[in-house]
Amino acid sequence: MTVEALSGPWAGQPFLSAITWLLILMGLAYAARPWSHRVLHRGTRALTLLLRHAARAVRQARNRLRRGHLRYLRGVELRRLEARFDRAYRGVHLRVNRDLGGFPALERRILQQIETLEQDYHSARDQVPEEPAWVRTANALAAAPPKADPRVGQILEEIHDSMARAGREALEEYRRASQSRLETLKGLLPAWRELGERLHQLEHAVRALSEQTRHLDTVLGRYRRLRRGAVPARDIFLASTGLLAVSAAILALQGVAAGVLFFLVGPAMGRALGEGTAMEGMTLAPWAVGAVILTVVLGGGLVSEARRASRLIPTFTVLDPRMRRRSVALGGTLVFLAIVLLALLAASRDLQAVSGETLVPLLQGPLQGEMETTAWLSTFTCLVLGVLLPLPLALVALPLQIFLQSLGVVTGGLAVTALAVLAALLSWLALAVYVLGSVLRGLYELFIFIPLLLERGYRAWQRRRTVPREVPATLLSLPGSQSPGDGGTGRGSP
Repeated sequence: MTVEALSGPWAGQPFLSAITWLLILMGLAYAARPWSHRVLHRGTRALTLLLRHAARAVRQARNRLRRGHLRYLRGVELRRLEARFDRAYRGVHLRVNRDLGGFPALERRILQQIETLEQDYHSARDQVPEEPAWVRTANALAAAPPKADPRVGQILEEIHDSMARAGREALEEYRRASQSRLETLKGLLPAWRELGERLHQLEHAVRALSEQTRHLDTVLGRYRRLRRGAVPARDIFLASTGLLAVSAAILALQGVAAGVLFFLVGPAMGRALGEGTAMEGMTLAPWAVGAVILTVVLGGGLVSEARRASRLIPTFTVLDPRMRRRSVALGGTLVFLAIVLLALLAASRDLQAVSGETLVPLLQGPLQGEMETTAWLSTFTCLVLGVLLPLPLALVALPLQIFLQSLGVVTGGLAVTALAVLAALLSWLALAVYVLGSVLRGLYELFIFIPLLLERGYRAWQRRRTVPREVPATLLSLPGSQSPGDGGTGRGSP
């Protein structure tokens, strides 16, 4: 059937044909109005309920995930605080043993120094010499009454000379004693300074210990608040975001170092293993280099786990100190041997590359000084790179632990946020579908407004015809006539 056949007798008049078909569709829509309204109502209601149930399910999943994420945050923060508390406690322990462990000996030295100072001070006091016995004899003779004996005057003159000489000797002795006391007092100054320095060191140690204990109390307070359930989720999320970025950058740099080391040592490892080690088109050199690099990572991980710098492996938390020391020794040995091997392979990269163009100058004569210097500089550079590049790989456990913990915190927070946004979108979509159902019903009514107007006019005409038929029946009832409902009293209804 063609379009002309559908147009009917108005094929040459498209406008009239369109109006005709519009009226036909309008009539069909008016005829299907009850079922269409029912379908729109039930369809939009079912879709709204479905979206609301989906939003409720997503919201419940978000709440469960949020509770689990809060437990994870609490666990992560507890592990961080435990690590900080352990470091702070170890710092306090080391400072007490280092600075205050010898406090009894320091106290004894200070007491001895004080006793020495006291003795020196007492010895430096100005002591008046005792009066000799002959002075009292001379005073007694001088107090005796004078006589005319000439020997008495001679004796008194000798006594005077002896007293003058004794006075001069006493004065000299007093000066020497005063000089000795001054020297003793000068010797007290270094002792006082030493005592002051020891007291200052003790004060500094006590002050530093007080600061560390204050930091330890702060960490312990945060730990207690966290154990009671107060989880600063926002602060932990922001801190973990920064730690995630920093640890990812460090891991990327360590990956670059591993790649540079792999390509630096690969050719030398291939020449060291020989060309006969190829199996099915694959050589053992890349696998050997990878094994050596993994040995560096494993040794560094053993050292960091044994020293409690990282906690990737829970088994190391229950090891005794003896096994920890053995693990540290084993990890350090593996790292040292791997670094030595990588350094030798990196240094032999240029030493073994003597072929072709470099062999001809060697056979023709000695190399020039500049060429020898360049060769040794290249070899030394490769050796330094072979020593330095494995060192960051030995510390890969520290940024890896921070990266994994921060990744869990950040992904969990983003997942909770995404579920919350999805639940909100589903709720808004359910509301939009509900409103859309009302709008569609209004548009449907608008499309069939002509039949609706005709229907409304027809019903109004029917109401006008029905009212005149009912009015005469009411007018026929006289005011005094008895109706069955008035009980035979002749009264009308009130």
